[in-house]
Amino acid sequence: MITPRNKLGVYLRELRFTKGNRITQVDLAKKLGISTRMYLLYEGGKCIPNTGLLKKIAEFYASSDEEKEEIENKLLELYKAEKEKKKEKREKQIESKDLEEEISNILITVTRIIMHDMKQKKIDTRILAELAGIHYERMNKILLCEQMPEIQELEKIAHALGKSPERYIAPFIPVKTEYFYYLAKDSKAKKILSMYYQIEDKDREKVFNALLALINAYLEQGQTF
Repeated sequence: MITPRNKLGVYLRELRFTKGNRITQVDLAKKLGISTRMYLLYEGGKCIPNTGLLKKIAEFYASSDEEKEEIENKLLELYKAEKEKKKEKREKQIESKDLEEEISNILITVTRIIMHDMKQKKIDTRILAELAGIHYERMNKILLCEQMPEIQELEKIAHALGKSPERYIAPFIPVKTEYFYYLAKDSKAKKILSMYYQIEDKDREKVFNALLALINAYLEQGQTF
């Protein structure tokens, strides 16, 4: 038996077993005037039925007006909750895409600065890789913006080119503290960020401040990241 993916699907299956005398999904779909495939998607939690169909379902299972209202209200409540979840998921996806795009743009800027410095020094990618102690293929992918450099690698590149590490690192921070996750690969930062995305909005400020405190601690110790 497949477990429904959301609470609305769980309730639809519960209704079918408790109120519908275990009516089959095929027979129920016929009663509702929809395809079996669609009903399977609804009960499995892969799709959300519209409010008109939910009212039909409530009417089918109810034995009184009072019971119909009770079932309908429960269905609509779960419907709204699932719609809100989908909306939040879409917003997070957009947010994530925006963040990746912003980081990508900063990476392009930083690699352009590095390549400008390489031109001034009259050295190519292979020589820079040797001077920085970074594998040639890895260096090539960094300069082509195919891979995100780590802090230590940016420091090595800066040293090889006779530049301050801040020249290549500064553009990444602290525009968004999420960059710390991408760059420093610090276990504490990753833990804090994972908390940030799992907690309620009202508590996020505390976690955000904890991350800023961690970054400031690095800076106060004279460490570059």
